[in-house]
Amino acid sequence: MFLSLLFVGRLLSPAPAAASGFAQLWALTGWDFVQDVGNTDGDAQRELLFASKVDGHVALVDGLTGAIAMEFPEFKNDNSTLTATDVDGDGRLERAVESRTVLVTR
Repeated sequence: MFLSLLFVGRLLSPAPAAASGFAQLWALTGWDFVQDVGNTDGDAQRELLFASKVDGHVALVDGLTGAIAMEFPEFKNDNSTLTATDVDGDGRLERAVESRTVLVTR
């Protein structure tokens, strides 16, 4: 009987939170996260867009390793937008970058 009560008590006790097992895989110092771009290179993980804290240029970062896959020094976070979409219908995402020029007049 005591063993049965112990077993029932164990079943009714709350399970530990899953978040307690979280481990950070990587960090990218000197960069700010901008957006999740999707899988644009055909490998198993998604790419992320980051902006440099120094000059604002953007870079694609491998979502699994945190390695910078490609930098775009001519595109800044404050004047451009990166979109990933399947333009040609082949099932792979293509990257398109739109740059906005801001004209300030006095």
